[in-house]
Amino acid sequence: MRLSILASQLAAFSGRHGQNKRPPEESRPGSKQPKPLGIGVSALLVLPVAAAILLSGSTAGVKLILLMLLGLLVGFVYIVIERRLVKYTLKRLLGSALTLFIIVAVVFILLRQMPIEGYFDNFDKLNETQVNVKLKQLGLTQPIYKQFWDFLVKLFHGDLGSSTRYSAGTPITSIIAKKAPISIYIGLMSMALSLVLGIPLGAAMARSKSGFWDRFGTVFIVLINAVPAAVYYIFIQMYGTSWMGISMLFDRNNWVTWILPVFSMSLGSIASYAMWLRRYMLDEINKDYIRLARAKGVPSRRLMFRHVFRNAFVPMIQYIPASLLYTVCGSIYIESLYSIPGMGGLLVDVIGRQDNPMVQALVMIYSCIGIVGLLLGDLLMAVIDPRISFVKKEGVR
Repeated sequence: MRLSILASQLAAFSGRHGQNKRPPEESRPGSKQPKPLGIGVSALLVLPVAAAILLSGSTAGVKLILLMLLGLLVGFVYIVIERRLVKYTLKRLLGSALTLFIIVAVVFILLRQMPIEGYFDNFDKLNETQVNVKLKQLGLTQPIYKQFWDFLVKLFHGDLGSSTRYSAGTPITSIIAKKAPISIYIGLMSMALSLVLGIPLGAAMARSKSGFWDRFGTVFIVLINAVPAAVYYIFIQMYGTSWMGISMLFDRNNWVTWILPVFSMSLGSIASYAMWLRRYMLDEINKDYIRLARAKGVPSRRLMFRHVFRNAFVPMIQYIPASLLYTVCGSIYIESLYSIPGMGGLLVDVIGRQDNPMVQALVMIYSCIGIVGLLLGDLLMAVIDPRISFVKKEGVR
């Protein structure tokens, strides 16, 4: 029975490939294909290196990171051109720009319908004349289309306006420039730790199904997903600071105080990466081409990492750019717990204070991050996996 099944699989395999008049491009001798997986791996390796350099705080280190990112960008653009994704990329860029424009316009109009108190830090102490003078200075007495046009002109010059209540009179770009780097540093390190621990854990769980690593990983994933994050965040802070003998408050100049926030922030991502990689790898293991390869005598280690892991990791690639960009947003709870002066609770804070210009700027920044993250995720999937193509092939409807 098993021999007949194997014979039918071999016949089907030979029949599918026998219809091709020539071998696939990647298997043809002398054909030169880009190595997209190398760029994906390089991008992942940049994360821990970038986090370590940023933590050092050296200007030369920041320049080195910019050079590494520039090199990755050049390689990314090369493969986009090589894979004939230029038309698709331009179409997605135009669609993303239109989506962002609509979001900015809607938020701009809605905030103009809010009470005018959000534009003053001492509204109760001003009379009607002073209020009107201030509104005229801000350009809020002009028609809505004129206000929106002036906002776009300033936006293209890098001017997001000034805060009215959070830090009255301070340019919004200055406030973000002070807070964003700390959130980015912590986010990069937590993301690097998540990838370094989560990916091997997921691979080990899939390789030893029902074994030690699978049971250990399952227990870890269930605990992380079942227990509220606020609970184990507090336990980590209480027992971690006691065991390590450090302060509960974050100190930028003391690297030891970075350990617990980074570790706490990475736990959810570790569980997520491990869970989904295990699932995708088990799906690949049960496919016919893996069974056929095993029947042909392909070594299990080579089969697992060269074929199963490579194909299973492709769906997860889609979310890495968005995760990387979302490091700018920070973590509300962890930054509050350790008194980290980052971006985590900034949007909630300015909404509570009715600081309309800052709400407008932050919503635009976060929307832009989300849209760009989705775009880069789709493109990175096509770059990593040559089987994915957005170009219509001849003879295919």
